[in-house]
Amino acid sequence: MKKVFTIIKENSERVKSKNFRILGNKPLWMWMLDELKEFDVYVNTDSEKLLEELKGRPNTTPIRRSEKHIEWELEAAALGSPVMDMTKEFCERYLGEDEDFALVHVTSPFIKAQTLTEAFEEFDRTESHSLHSVKHIQDALMCSRNGQVVPSNFSFEKVSRTQDLEPVYQSLGAFFIMNSSNLNRELYRRLSSSSKLKTLSPLESIEIDTEEDYGLANLIATAIQGERNEHN
Repeated sequence: MKKVFTIIKENSERVKSKNFRILGNKPLWMWMLDELKEFDVYVNTDSEKLLEELKGRPNTTPIRRSEKHIEWELEAAALGSPVMDMTKEFCERYLGEDEDFALVHVTSPFIKAQTLTEAFEEFDRTESHSLHSVKHIQDALMCSRNGQVVPSNFSFEKVSRTQDLEPVYQSLGAFFIMNSSNLNRELYRRLSSSSKLKTLSPLESIEIDTEEDYGLANLIATAIQGERNEHN
């Protein structure tokens, strides 16, 4: 049984109590865990309520957030996220020296178990540092720098067809698949130049980072559950 590690914090800044907001008819965190019930899931959390709720849940191991990481989270703006140090702690406590696992985020509620299974299989066939979920974008992309428009993958001199543009890939937090031994050599980085990318479907690409994201996801979740109820 493949191992999955996730981090569910009680408080969030951009979307208040995001992980515990009701999406459709159940909390956001439950969408990912229900979908991945055939995996061996480890949940790092600072929520006492969730620690209790996860007790006895099949194939689920709750992990109480360390005080070190609670304090680190308070200084995240200056220090960066403690996510990879949490991952290091998980590897040292629960993994062997050469074991594949996935770091997933419950803010991607529509990820499919089959997609994660396929990703594990793809990772097994490579010698990559990691395999990461992404969104494929093939359109004219630009940034604004010092008040000037700077093209990323096109030229001002001609109008290019979108299918002729070089695609780019948006990082999605749905999953990072890694190996404990590679992770040790790479200083617990999630990504490196040798990482492989796995493109997700438009539905699976939905992440909840803003209130607008939540509103869209809630509409989709309600529609999905309504369709399931009609077939039951």
